[in-house]
Amino acid sequence: MNRQSVVTLAGAGLLLMCSPLVVAQQVGSIRGMVYDKDFEAPLPLAQITVAETGAKVEGTEQGNYVIENLPPAPIR
Repeated sequence: MNRQSVVTLAGAGLLLMCSPLVVAQQVGSIRGMVYDKDFEAPLPLAQITVAETGAKVEGTEQGNYVIENLPPAPIR
């Protein structure tokens, strides 16, 4: 193998090793609390759905929720 082939293979290997890192960074999460304004209290066990993806979670007894592994999207 000549020097140019070794350099090319090393560069290709480096790119392949870095590509999972790029893919892994292309997700996000949403976290928050569902709050009942009328009763001024957290709303326990609420069902939260992301309309664009259909992702669903159930909130905690304290009204908190986290939806993970969401693709990047603009906030509306």
